[in-house]
Amino acid sequence: MAYEIEIKLEFPASFDPQDIWTDAILCNYTRTTNDFQAIYYDTPDGLLAAKKQTLRMRKEGDVGMIAFKAATEDDNVRREWEAPADNLLYGITKLMEYDDCPIHEIKFLNFDVVCTMYFKRTTALITVGDTTAEVAVDIGEMRRNDKTALIRELEIELKGGNVADLQKLTDNFAAKYNLTVQPMSKLEHALNI
Repeated sequence: MAYEIEIKLEFPASFDPQDIWTDAILCNYTRTTNDFQAIYYDTPDGLLAAKKQTLRMRKEGDVGMIAFKAATEDDNVRREWEAPADNLLYGITKLMEYDDCPIHEIKFLNFDVVCTMYFKRTTALITVGDTTAEVAVDIGEMRRNDKTALIRELEIELKGGNVADLQKLTDNFAAKYNLTVQPMSKLEHALNI
């Protein structure tokens, strides 16, 4: 189990998200771009959503990964368990290998698809002072039932160092580019479309 510490910012409609890479803080770092597909699941009675937990299968190109995430008191911090997996059943068996994963608390491992997401992610691993962060621009679409919404967000995830530097970096981008903090995860956003 690891802790995921990230802050999400939403781009205004008038701003081309790829323009963020021209910023002086980011322009000299190597970037990679990949296509992602994510499928989010929940129990038929919505138990995971009620507990602020997430079960997600994601493909980056041909590589599959399952993740189980659980909220903490801090909106920007989640506990996370991940394992390589090409399908849900195999992924759940891999998650069950983690003794501390809350998936053990679910009595019946019956899951429905809640939503799907397709997006292009451009990332760069940057260093600011003693802090290393992954900066990611996600552009795409989320689908739930017959509804869709755009994904236009900047994620800044702490990889090493301290949260204060991460917050300063986030505040800088928010002020400079008129970005708004997005306290909801992609799944929470999809549940509200």
